[in-house]
Amino acid sequence: MKIFWRLFFCLLFVGFGVSTVIGDTGKIKINPYITVQEEYNDNIYLTSKSPKSDWLTSIYPGIKISGQEKTYGLDLDYRLGLTFFGSNPENNFISHSGKLNTFYAFSPQWRLGLKENILKSTDTREVDPLTSTVENQSYYSTNQGRFAFLRNVVEPVLEYQFGKEDRVSLTYRNNFFQTQNPQSQNSQENVLKASLAYWLNIRNGLLLDYSFSKGLFERSADLISHLSRFRYTYRFNPTTSLFGEYSFQRNESPDPTREYSVHNPSLGFDHAFSPTLSGTLQGGYFWKNFSSGITNGYSYQVSLNQRDRRTTYLLSLQGGYTQDYFTAQNLGFTRYNRAFGRIAHQILERLTLSITGMIERAEFDNNRTDWISGITGSLTYQALKWLTLSLEASHREDNSTVDSYSYMENRAIFKITAIY
Repeated sequence: MKIFWRLFFCLLFVGFGVSTVIGDTGKIKINPYITVQEEYNDNIYLTSKSPKSDWLTSIYPGIKISGQEKTYGLDLDYRLGLTFFGSNPENNFISHSGKLNTFYAFSPQWRLGLKENILKSTDTREVDPLTSTVENQSYYSTNQGRFAFLRNVVEPVLEYQFGKEDRVSLTYRNNFFQTQNPQSQNSQENVLKASLAYWLNIRNGLLLDYSFSKGLFERSADLISHLSRFRYTYRFNPTTSLFGEYSFQRNESPDPTREYSVHNPSLGFDHAFSPTLSGTLQGGYFWKNFSSGITNGYSYQVSLNQRDRRTTYLLSLQGGYTQDYFTAQNLGFTRYNRAFGRIAHQILERLTLSITGMIERAEFDNNRTDWISGITGSLTYQALKWLTLSLEASHREDNSTVDSYSYMENRAIFKITAIY
């Protein structure tokens, strides 16, 4: 924990230093804020039998610092969370969450960036696909006992741009996970990634990247992974492109269940129907070679993305494989098929309605299969320039072949946010 706090306050100091430099130009914004939230949850532990309900009151004081000029940029958001349970006070908790995204450009070609995400919480889900702002992000593991956990992801990147769309980059990522759940384990992932994007001419482009990662686990065998990807793109015109991609992943571990290789070739098509509407169609086939034989399946993505002044939406069908090794349950190699949709519409000048829904089938290597689904609706009203009110209702469930992981959950949240 001492390392965590030293690192966080170090980056906070760096952020304030950069903000001071930007502040000399008058472009810095410092916005303290506070959110007060009341939540009703009918299954606070995500259990399959005898679920417990409760009222949760949360107070989130925080601060946002942002600013940008030609050579510097900063986006910092930190908030403290004080959560109180009405009927189960033993779950009362002080949480922390922080996001830092900053860069410094040495010249028009060279740029150094730094990202960090910190989360200390007892939430039952570390990432909720219905509220996540990161597309395609999905952690299957849940925290049913509401044990405290900490995740800290630090990612510096050095980038050299030698053309309008040509660049080479080197990225390092440290993904640190610590939990108080005695049935889980601490882990740490170190990743080094090199990437090259190069356009031979206006129509023909290449993308190559390679990642080396080493995973360290408290009790399980360590894991080394190599991931290579090659993509060729042919651009018919500024709005339409065809691409072919091949990725290869190799895992090495003393644990035979974690040692395998995966091949995944695919073809894809990108098209912008209008300045606000774009779509992607991609299909492929993957096969996993491991000691017990071969596992295979289709990989695909079909998506439509609309962004205009009053309405935005994302509709997506996805399928393929992923890995879940640095989470609360470390579920390993996973095959999935997912349908996802999100729409937000500005009903009035200050009133916005948003609806998000998803359904997914996930197959794990331990003979476990889950059907995961959920829907969330929210109304957000900006009463004043500095005051926002929101009301959210959601339903989520997981029907698993392992009964202990099945659950059904309903939540209602009323939130008030004041920002200076």
